[in-house]
Amino acid sequence: SRPAPNVLLVTLDTTRADHIGCYGFPLAQTPRLDRLAREGVRCANAVTAAPITLPSHSTILTGLYPPAHGVRDNGTYALGDDAVTLAERLKAKGYRTQAVVSALVLNRRY
Repeated sequence: SRPAPNVLLVTLDTTRADHIGCYGFPLAQTPRLDRLAREGVRCANAVTAAPITLPSHSTILTGLYPPAHGVRDNGTYALGDDAVTLAERLKAKGYRTQAVVSALVLNRRY
């Protein structure tokens, strides 16, 4: 059997795709993102589930829309313990997971 593929999820908050090289911006200085896009999977037609960080990322990480996961803004609501995240699903398949986060509203509390 083939080894499981590596998984790297990169999300950027408040970044316009049309200012990144792999999406066509000629003046972009994003060589590492451009390389990842060339060698991996690039979502060309993604649409956000919510126009704010925490609900949107909660959707990305659970596959549930905001009414289903209950996160409605940045800070008042937290993802419930019953929500199964991508990291939990990957861990169940033997992956080691890690998050590198710089946005306050994406820390462990939420």
